[in-house]
Amino acid sequence: MRPHLDARARRAAVTLGALGTACIATATPPLLAHAIAGASPRRPAPGSPGPARHLLDGQRLLLAGRLLGATPGQPVIVEFRPRHGAWRPLTGATAGAAGGYRVWVAPPANGSLRVVAGGERARPAAVPPGVVVDPRSAASATSGPEQSVAVSARLTPNVPHPELLAGRPVQLSGALRPARAGRTVVLQARRGRRWYPLARARTGAGGGFRLRWAPRQTTPAPVRLRFDGDSVNAPSSSEVGRIDVYRPALASWFGSELYGSALACGGRLGPKTLGVAHRTLPCGTWLTIRYGRRRVRLRVVDRGPYSGDREFDLTAAAKQRLGFGDIGRVWVSR
Repeated sequence: MRPHLDARARRAAVTLGALGTACIATATPPLLAHAIAGASPRRPAPGSPGPARHLLDGQRLLLAGRLLGATPGQPVIVEFRPRHGAWRPLTGATAGAAGGYRVWVAPPANGSLRVVAGGERARPAAVPPGVVVDPRSAASATSGPEQSVAVSARLTPNVPHPELLAGRPVQLSGALRPARAGRTVVLQARRGRRWYPLARARTGAGGGFRLRWAPRQTTPAPVRLRFDGDSVNAPSSSEVGRIDVYRPALASWFGSELYGSALACGGRLGPKTLGVAHRTLPCGTWLTIRYGRRRVRLRVVDRGPYSGDREFDLTAAAKQRLGFGDIGRVWVSR
């Protein structure tokens, strides 16, 4: 299952620069990004971050462009600042002709990025391995404006069996990356346009979690895992899929002696009529009936049964399709 990302994560490039221009492209190898030549997008105010780029944890950005004033061979440093933190170097490159550069970077968390030419006063004391900064280049120091990044955590569930029994507890496990202890993961089901919580758990030191849920409703619904985000990572969700919850019910069947008789929900009973009788469910209601390893999707076509403690009457065609006997327990889901 693929984690949900805002559509903004798919935007290919943005221009950075009052002092220099660059493109930031999101990609997952082996995809390549392309700079926008001659574009003149709206630029953020000096000193303010640009619109946040939305990524998944571990997804890389390609920074490609040029820093005006940078000289060929001059170090170019990509710096990252987490929210409420200080600037630190992530990686580096060497400027080419006209100050051009290309460098891949994977932001570790929510925060800001900037591209700095070697020699800037504000650069950190430590630089990445292999990057040499010449203090004498201070006169030609340049930098791009800040660029905000929102990095969504990765939710990876261990998907349970799509068919569960009502009232019987089931465990759902998974992992949230990057690994941090104490984060809350919520299991949710959708009803209409809203998502409702079913269970919640906290991650351990390795990012793993295990939650326990006893399903009650037999109406199938889409289920997902949700992380609401924190100062380190943006919100994310991962679909678990549609879960069918079954409950037990006693059933019997009605057959050839009634062929040709009228059905309470319209039509007449015949040897090929696939359906089920129930005392109160609305006519036309769809049910999934399971017996052993077989299951069949049936509609309510008649009323009954009216004797004993049986809840459903299967038509002869439904009985044959399920391999059902005369009277027994079936499993029912809406």
